[in-house]
Amino acid sequence: MAVLGDSQQSVIYDYPIKLTEFYEDNPQRFFNDFNSQEKQNFATQLQAIVPKEVEIFEVEKILRIWCDDISLGYRNTSIKI
Repeated sequence: MAVLGDSQQSVIYDYPIKLTEFYEDNPQRFFNDFNSQEKQNFATQLQAIVPKEVEIFEVEKILRIWCDDISLGYRNTSIKI
């Protein structure tokens, strides 16, 4: 996944995950409440690398877009925050 910075500078941050075939077909379930620890790990690591406070709605938006892209077969996602 790539998280892009402001319009003046784009920075790529990687957060690779390994999905089984089931989760490749249902990526939203990888981050659902059953696996909420993975969502928290993602939010924690994102906050550590992004120079601004990351709000929970931004984490949810990133994960929603990322899951949509995974469902379409994409291996990388670019998201501006």
